[in-house]
Amino acid sequence: MTKQRKPPKRPLTKEEKELWQQFTSKAIPLDQVPKPPPLSTEANRRPRTPLKKDKHPIPTARLDLHGMTIDQAFQSLTTFLANSQAQGHRCVLVITGKGSVKTEHWWQKAGILKEQVPRWLEDEPNRSRITTHSIARPEHGGSGALYVFLKKIKPYALA
Repeated sequence: MTKQRKPPKRPLTKEEKELWQQFTSKAIPLDQVPKPPPLSTEANRRPRTPLKKDKHPIPTARLDLHGMTIDQAFQSLTTFLANSQAQGHRCVLVITGKGSVKTEHWWQKAGILKEQVPRWLEDEPNRSRITTHSIARPEHGGSGALYVFLKKIKPYALA
């Protein structure tokens, strides 16, 4: 395989410099770009069942995702939800962690699992297993954990 040569660099023409100047004059530095809205909008979000003030959900199973890679966490979450539903659990706790790194700019990610797990819950195969999910109360991990409410498995009618 022969190595392709790059054409030699040439100085920019006056027209190219003016065009570049015109193009970059409208550019906004990344740290001044407004944060985009969340991916999930009210229009496509399933209605959430608010927790009653006096009723605290009691998770009957829990999954801690600390220290897992994204692939490991996704596989663990999917397996955990399937097994928990099969065992008849109605409310489970999924601990994502809050993210350990504080970032200077919004585009630098901290707490990738905290961001990804709610998205995974909204996608199949997990979406068909759950009724809703919400941020956990402080005694269960607060914003670093989620309550996931599972659907009951309907037994097959015997004919």
